[in-house]
Amino acid sequence: HELACHSYSHPYFSMFSARAAEREITGAHKIIQHVVQEAGVGVSRQNRFFRFPYGDAGSYLNYDTSQEVLADLGYQIAWWDLDTQDWRMELSPYARKPAAVIASLSRARARDVVLLHDRTRTAQVLPSLLDILHSKGMASLPLSEYPVSHPDKSIE
Repeated sequence: HELACHSYSHPYFSMFSARAAEREITGAHKIIQHVVQEAGVGVSRQNRFFRFPYGDAGSYLNYDTSQEVLADLGYQIAWWDLDTQDWRMELSPYARKPAAVIASLSRARARDVVLLHDRTRTAQVLPSLLDILHSKGMASLPLSEYPVSHPDKSIE
């Protein structure tokens, strides 16, 4: 497992200023650093990844500011290639059936980063998800073993 940053309050970055984007990142970073220190984990063992909530990096100005702040803090941006929409299994009235989440992995290709969430229903179907990947000759790897930056990722 690896600990990563996903912002302080999980906002749409397109909904606020570059200064607010910076506060979202630095606020979460401070909390993570506190937790890492409390756990006694050495900073050198911590891989730093940041994923924009909803994949929304905001305007070009917000994204540029975010990239600068993240680089200064030693983070890499972690995009994804395949969204399983697993979070919808726990959302009413738009719930997604577990079978649909599992079937979404049929589209997975080698080296894809698959987006999953730390949720109860996702944990329940995780063995089936991993079985699908293994049946395709794929494996689950931590982000630190992946090329996570997608420089061609389009920004609003």
